[in-house]
Amino acid sequence: MKPSQIIDTLEKKGHTCFYTGGFVRDHILLGIQAKDIDLVTSATPEQLKTIFSKSKVEEVGKSFGVLIIDGTEVATYRKDIYTKNELTVEFGSSLEEDSRRRDFTFNAIGMDKAGKYYDYHGGLFDYGAGLIRFIGDPNTRIEEDPNRILRACRFFAFLTEKAKRQFRFEKNTLKALKMNSSIVLDIDKERIHKEIITTLSTTQKASLFFIAIKKIGILSHVFPSIDHTIGVLQNRYHAEDLFTHSMLVGDSISTKYPILKLVGYLHDVGKVRTKEFLSSVGDYTFYDHETAGAKIVEKELVGLKFSNFEIDKITSLIKEHMRGLKNLLSDSKGFRKALNKFELLKINYRDYLRIRIADRQGKLVTVCPPTVVPYSISEIRELLLGFKGVHERGEPTSELSLAITGFDIMDTLKTVPGPLVGKVKKDLLALVIEDPTLNTRDNLLKLVYKLHSTKMLPPPPKINTNFPV
Repeated sequence: MKPSQIIDTLEKKGHTCFYTGGFVRDHILLGIQAKDIDLVTSATPEQLKTIFSKSKVEEVGKSFGVLIIDGTEVATYRKDIYTKNELTVEFGSSLEEDSRRRDFTFNAIGMDKAGKYYDYHGGLFDYGAGLIRFIGDPNTRIEEDPNRILRACRFFAFLTEKAKRQFRFEKNTLKALKMNSSIVLDIDKERIHKEIITTLSTTQKASLFFIAIKKIGILSHVFPSIDHTIGVLQNRYHAEDLFTHSMLVGDSISTKYPILKLVGYLHDVGKVRTKEFLSSVGDYTFYDHETAGAKIVEKELVGLKFSNFEIDKITSLIKEHMRGLKNLLSDSKGFRKALNKFELLKINYRDYLRIRIADRQGKLVTVCPPTVVPYSISEIRELLLGFKGVHERGEPTSELSLAITGFDIMDTLKTVPGPLVGKVKKDLLALVIEDPTLNTRDNLLKLVYKLHSTKMLPPPPKINTNFPV
């Protein structure tokens, strides 16, 4: 059943029902495809279940009166009553009453099926004026839910980008955001994580979010490593400071890859700690900043409740983001070596390329030497084909791709499982990465003898034959 049919059905039963929330904001005002459609109605959850008994109905927020009817979220009018550390929900009687519980004026606009707007808080005016304004007293709204501080910054970035014009915080809203900035420390870290990922998934120029949280004073609480990059000058290859470079890199990565975007914003934070002037070259260096940065970022992400999978992916890409591309184009051996390293770190080569390409794009190239211009389309195509070709040709890049197994090695050397087998496999892999034609069963078995006889490997461990009877 379509949303419009849900509205028709409810109206025939004597109820009122309106579009509201993000659907009105995104689809109607911004003209972009809204992911979800939200409806509010005078019907209670029990009445909704009865009216739509033949539809697929899911109860997703029993205490809040929210149902999913054939894929559309339908909520009963309600009013949220906040007391100290507690939220009580009561069903309301009208769209106007329901609108008072919402956070920002542009999120409280209702619309009927004919397209008529119901705006009780000046949301249309604020949207037209490019203002982000809390409904009611800003301090009260933040006290009710401190996460609204982050939501305000997310909407600042989202609306500025999607509306293609600069939004700003209304005067009293900005004052309240700054005054209550320390409350961000009380927000559940899982909710902060969600706001970050939502921002990265919906806003190409997510640097606006980081700029906003810096403006109100919470960047140092959320990502102190990014805060420390502000004003840090780099070297002759960068006309921009470290913060600007990081923002440009993250902005150039698609919202389809929110985790990669975050890598872009965080990839160079280790430069702050490793910056050193080298008199022999007359410039600053940042030796091993990728390793230092990965350690810093890991600690921050753990604190923000990122998953182990997310943390491993982000830190691995930061560690590898300085791996050069020039040597890859000389012959396929470079691609095999890179893929071997990536497979050990569980890095997708396409993700690595996206970071490297973004890193090159994230510079003010008009005043930089030609050596730092972005990669050309032909260079990117050549790199993609190089990695893809290794896989298509079946060239070895990991121990799993060896033509023999650990059992073959143990059988050949008359040994048992242990470090010796791992050492043999490692040495064999190094040889076949150099020359893939060696990767046949006969060749590798011969190499096992050769490696062992020339003492490239330690002798096999002695087997204890004195077993008790």
